[in-house]
Amino acid sequence: MCLCSLPLLQYHFSITVMKTEKRKNCFKTPLPLTLHNNLIEDLGLKLADVCDVLDLVQIAVKFLSTTGGNAGSSLDRYLFDDLHYRSRIGQKCESLSKCTLGQVLHLWQILSERKAELVYLTHQDPFELIPEDFKEPIDDAVKKCLSKVSWRESSCVCTILYRYIIGYLHKKPVNEETGKENWPLRDTLIAYLEAEEEDVPTKSLNHLPEELFLKHSVQTWITLIEVKKMNMSQV
Repeated sequence: MCLCSLPLLQYHFSITVMKTEKRKNCFKTPLPLTLHNNLIEDLGLKLADVCDVLDLVQIAVKFLSTTGGNAGSSLDRYLFDDLHYRSRIGQKCESLSKCTLGQVLHLWQILSERKAELVYLTHQDPFELIPEDFKEPIDDAVKKCLSKVSWRESSCVCTILYRYIIGYLHKKPVNEETGKENWPLRDTLIAYLEAEEEDVPTKSLNHLPEELFLKHSVQTWITLIEVKKMNMSQV
């Protein structure tokens, strides 16, 4: 079965293992901005290509979460030489041939977020496994407020929100989390960044209105994706 057809949430456990073990810092090195931008440019808007590359990265994540590896090693060589995968990641995207195992977590986050964005832009639901509790619509006044957010800031908020959604909102609130859907969205995301030591600045979250709660998470992400789309069309 193609890994592309499997829910991304299946890989959350592997990533959690890598983050919580002693070797966690070896695999969370962020990609340099230039490499990040080149990666997005190389992959373009082709969902199939993004899925193919994400498949390979997820394979690496799965093995590294159990066996570990040399953070300085090439991701491309690791897949080809150590795991004996015939598909060379550099053939799918030249920028990826420059990535190391130490960057695999950040790379997974970038690719999975890009996949979700392209899935949405092809009129599909990237969050079909997320409970309806977190998909409530937001009113027009809040949408208008979000529409004023710049492309750079909307991109940053989308990244933070996406990581939180797939990491923490894939289960319906129960017991001690009853009422979680009514937690303030902005405050929750700031607390999440502080706890996870994520590599994203929190100041962009100041653009989120106080009227937004966790129950609006998915619709907030969708609205900001539309804002990004609109801003790019005006460039």
